[in-house]
Amino acid sequence: LFFNMITPGRSVGGEPLKAYFLHKKYKKPKTIFLSSIISDKFFHIVSQLILVFASALFILGFFNLPLGSRIFFEVLCIILGFILLIIFALFIFKKEISFMPLISFFYHFLFKRFVKLKKEKINYLKKRFKQFWMIFYENIYRRRIAILSIILSFLFWMFFGLSSYFLFLSFGYKMNFIYVFVIAIMSQFIGDISISPGGFGFTEGSLVLLYSAVGVPLSVSALVAISASLFYYFFGMVIGGICSFYLRFKFN
Repeated sequence: LFFNMITPGRSVGGEPLKAYFLHKKYKKPKTIFLSSIISDKFFHIVSQLILVFASALFILGFFNLPLGSRIFFEVLCIILGFILLIIFALFIFKKEISFMPLISFFYHFLFKRFVKLKKEKINYLKKRFKQFWMIFYENIYRRRIAILSIILSFLFWMFFGLSSYFLFLSFGYKMNFIYVFVIAIMSQFIGDISISPGGFGFTEGSLVLLYSAVGVPLSVSALVAISASLFYYFFGMVIGGICSFYLRFKFN
């Protein structure tokens, strides 16, 4: 959580650190842990994209939006629909993707020109990448793991929406749960694709904008957005920071 707060986006950036600490604890290659973590993240992102796509359709149908915002969500629906079709097609036909041509391109035309590596180092990197991809590919095509991961991700997003819903109740404002859930999902996504550390500013701004679009008073929208962000940043910066420094001290 701590490193997610200081990298662009709202919930990405901490995966390599997780792999590093697991490597320190269990004395196995970091590649094994990183591929498993990325596999889990993949299913989490797929479930998020499905919910964001459905939320964008809901927003277009039921929200009172200005023309610019409506065009944004229409374009978002087209892009996400295309991405989800590709993902589902890959799962249906079980088509293995090879990134080796792309890696070769970057190595020969970009990386090789600026960084000089010994042949042993190049072979080591190729071996690690192949190991990473084999584990990742095996994990995402295991039906039991895929179904369980998707279900757990959907449960995560459900509780994520409930947290915002209970914030409204705590401030004495009754709000339809579906609207709260849709707005929470969309604001999280906007924060994830933003360039600011932890999605700061983009998430809160989208929350206020979308809540206002369904008639929530600006004061209540701002109060809920700020409260939700305070909880998130507290656990990310304070609790996450303490845990990160503890693990660094423990393993060093």
